[in-house]
Amino acid sequence: MRPICVALLLLGLLLLPVGKTAADERPEKAPGVVSGVPGSLVFIGDPHQAFADSYQHAVVEHVFTAENRGPHPVTVEQALAVRGNAELTAEPAVIAPGGQLTVRVRQPLGSEVGQTAFRYALITDEPGVSRYRFSLSGFVQSAYDPERPAFSFGVVERARGARSSLEIFSREVDRLELGGVTIDHPAVRVESSRAGVAEEGLLLTAILDPSAPLGALSGTVTLTTNVSNQVTVEIPWSSQVFGDLVPSEHPIALGLIRVSERLTRDITLRSRSGRPFSIDRIEDLGGGVTTDAAPCSGAGPADCWVIRLVVDAASPGMLGGTLRIVTDQDDETLPLSYGGIVIGRDTTIRQLDLDSGSEPSLQPAATAAAGGSQ
Repeated sequence: MRPICVALLLLGLLLLPVGKTAADERPEKAPGVVSGVPGSLVFIGDPHQAFADSYQHAVVEHVFTAENRGPHPVTVEQALAVRGNAELTAEPAVIAPGGQLTVRVRQPLGSEVGQTAFRYALITDEPGVSRYRFSLSGFVQSAYDPERPAFSFGVVERARGARSSLEIFSREVDRLELGGVTIDHPAVRVESSRAGVAEEGLLLTAILDPSAPLGALSGTVTLTTNVSNQVTVEIPWSSQVFGDLVPSEHPIALGLIRVSERLTRDITLRSRSGRPFSIDRIEDLGGGVTTDAAPCSGAGPADCWVIRLVVDAASPGMLGGTLRIVTDQDDETLPLSYGGIVIGRDTTIRQLDLDSGSEPSLQPAATAAAGGSQ
């Protein structure tokens, strides 16, 4: 993978609201902070452990062991998953000098595919010591071909609905059979038939009904099959559903915004049929922007309007919400979603090379770092 700017993704994760913990009062325990104070706990063996090649939706289990090599007892306040939804159990809660800590990790792999890593952390009561970091990594494979099936409806005219088809196979069985289908939205249904030269696969067609609501829609179709190594496969779907009025951009990506720097973004709303319409009002359900609207022609009702979004952010954080565009057409009230990230005026965004192969230390480091592994 070539170098990419992943700092925005990391920043987005760090800015998500979380429950208040003991680490909130001790900066050295916060995500991304590496203090210069050595900890008493030392992992026995490599804290970066690998799991065997596994199929999607399997559960990987591993036991990490650490020893208290300091002169005082250490209390484990929290064992948590930094990336991934895992179950962690740390025993005992208090490790006496010379004693050992056992951390059992039960990690669902979910729909991950390819080389992947799951990161974890221990927060202890040691003053000045940052969180201990450890991880599991390995290769997750799919029992299906393609490995990442997806239905994409694209931009949909609601009155017409839409269809999206794909073929799916498995080398694990001679003939792939469909046991059941679970869909998370009432406007989507799936039809199936045989596919392949020997009819060894399935042709799946997802149908988006004309009853679908306006705006951005997405979800997952879950199949149950006769593949014993991986009984289920999840197929994501997405669409942009609009009636006669279509925005020039959706969702509206505001990108990176610095505190106290005004951002202005214009979105055009145009009638497919060319019929005149007017915008009665715009309601910002997220409260993050101010808006205005005017006909593209500059005066009177028209078949095209410009919606202006203005952001004056006062503090860093995630910015997101929905604009409810109310028009003079009874069936044309549109939800338009927007999102962005607000950062400080002096915040530096850096590139990280994901091909470097280096991994962050899982022990409290001896040097301070400004933003690192969580």
